[in-house]
Amino acid sequence: MKNNLLALMALLIASLVASCTKVENKKINFNFSESVTSGIAAKVGDFEVTNSALISGIAPMIKKAEQKLFFVKLNRVRAFTIEHFMTNDSRKKKLTNEQFLEKYIVKGATVTSREIVKFAKERHITDDALAKGGMRNKVKQFLLVQKKRERIDAWMAKRSKKHNVVVGLENVLADNKELATATNGLIFGKLPKGVVLKVGSKSFNYAELFSSIKNELFEAESSIHTIKINALKSILVDHFATKLAGKDIKASDYLEKNVYAKIVVSKEEVDEFAKNRSIPATALNEQLLERIKEFVKSAKKKGLLENWLASQTEKSSVNVYFMPPKRPVFEINTNGSVFAGGENAKVVIVEFTDFQCPFCSKGSEVMKGLKKKYGDKIKVVFKHFPLPFHEQAKFAHEVAYCASLQGNKNFWSLYYKFFADQSKLSREQVLEAAKSLKLDMKKVDSCLGSGDAKKVVDRDFKEGQSVGVNSTPTFFVNGQLVMGAQPISVFSELIDKELKK
Repeated sequence: MKNNLLALMALLIASLVASCTKVENKKINFNFSESVTSGIAAKVGDFEVTNSALISGIAPMIKKAEQKLFFVKLNRVRAFTIEHFMTNDSRKKKLTNEQFLEKYIVKGATVTSREIVKFAKERHITDDALAKGGMRNKVKQFLLVQKKRERIDAWMAKRSKKHNVVVGLENVLADNKELATATNGLIFGKLPKGVVLKVGSKSFNYAELFSSIKNELFEAESSIHTIKINALKSILVDHFATKLAGKDIKASDYLEKNVYAKIVVSKEEVDEFAKNRSIPATALNEQLLERIKEFVKSAKKKGLLENWLASQTEKSSVNVYFMPPKRPVFEINTNGSVFAGGENAKVVIVEFTDFQCPFCSKGSEVMKGLKKKYGDKIKVVFKHFPLPFHEQAKFAHEVAYCASLQGNKNFWSLYYKFFADQSKLSREQVLEAAKSLKLDMKKVDSCLGSGDAKKVVDRDFKEGQSVGVNSTPTFFVNGQLVMGAQPISVFSELIDKELKK
């Protein structure tokens, strides 16, 4: 029971981001621009926030996020360098890269039974567990991949030394002994402006190295920016609350009395929270119910505090002197895809989603809200992206496509049905959902049998991969990337800017 409770607690923590509260957040009036005064991170009225004040308390978080960004770049540099050497060497041998890899680099890599047992023992995997469900083979494959990677790294290190490979990135791991081994075989140095990698006499620029991982870079850069913005919000809350509270009242007491005082968590909200996260009624003991209430209350506090801070900045914007990362922009073919909204709308939102993905269900509600808010001013285009580990998703996507051939309304009806109850996505339940729309099931069966639906779903999936989609939901607003089920306000900011163009 204790383990089940811990698992449920972890689920609650993870799901808090997908807020359970219905507080509609107002937008804080941030005005981003390049810094004109050295050492100043932000300013509102006469109040200035220095860079040192902003970073104080979040330095470890910033360092960790910067290391993550570095690893994203480093992994790409390594992959690019390996591919560059391998392509040159495989051509000389008249082999493909894969053939050269197996024949000359990782040949002979094997995993012994002793290594498998040692690995299992170190990770407390019992003999019974090792013998069940293909676990032994999974461990073997994991160790084999590790060994092959070690051989590839050793081969690359030799080639890099021979051809004087220099990486033009700042090595943020140099003072970290535990992580520094990730840079083995690479030499870091200063290169001409715009050059990221030099192999012998050949130079490669930023676009050549990183254009294929724009999404990952944006996500990592956004993490750093978000940490700074949250720190800035905390400083501003303290500034405004202290100012309004006066000398004899603490800022925290002022907020409790004037911002949080009316927070009430109803039984209906607790029940909805549990239902949305598929927490069984049998697990809802007194302790867990109390924790859920605290989670709901915490989410409400966050929303109310955000709105209160927004109200404090309505008359005087906050000038922020560290810029947010630029969203990557992609061209996506929308011809022939199902859509809702204005056919010739100025703003096109492309939605890559998965009917079995819980966060995609949240994303569908966001899209519903945007359709209601903007009507025919926007066009929402659907793209199939069933993730491989969601075993029920692909068939649901294929049936949804077949339904669309009998009218877009039928597609969107299934779309909302699937997301409304993701526990009903078995083959039989999906077909039953299609029947409930009074579709011509002979045409649906014919569509499925012809393989046309599979081709369309596979086409969308490959197209998503080509623009860096690796998780769901992922959206593109006039080509601008938005990852995850972000609040309506995030989309509205982009949409409003596009409509003004």
